[in-house]
Amino acid sequence: MRDLADRIHGHFMSAFGLSEPAASSLVASSRASMSDGLVQLARALADSDAERVSHWAHSLKGNLLNSGLAEFAVLAASIEEQSVAGSLDSEEIRENLACLKAALGGFISGG
Repeated sequence: MRDLADRIHGHFMSAFGLSEPAASSLVASSRASMSDGLVQLARALADSDAERVSHWAHSLKGNLLNSGLAEFAVLAASIEEQSVAGSLDSEEIRENLACLKAALGGFISGG
C-alpha cells in the first residue's frame, strides 16, 4: 500500500525532522519490524502463549505509534490487554489480528 508507506515517510520527516534518505531508511526498517511482529504475534497466539502474545503485541504497538499509525496501534494495544487478562480465546483478538494483517499487508509486502 503505497499510501501507507508515503504516510509513514511523511510522519518520519515531520515528526522527527529526518531527511528524505533517513526517513526512507526508517520506513524500510519499520516495514521489516512490523512484518516480524505480525508473524511472531500470530505464532504466539497459535501457541496460546499469553506472555509472548503480550510481548509481540506491545512491540508492534510501539512500532505503529512511532510510525504515526495510532489507529492501528489501538488494535495491538487491545490484543496486549486481552493477553494480559488471559483472554487468548477471544474472538476480538483474532479479529484485531486479522485487521492488522489486512491494513498492513500491502505496506509490508513493499507496496
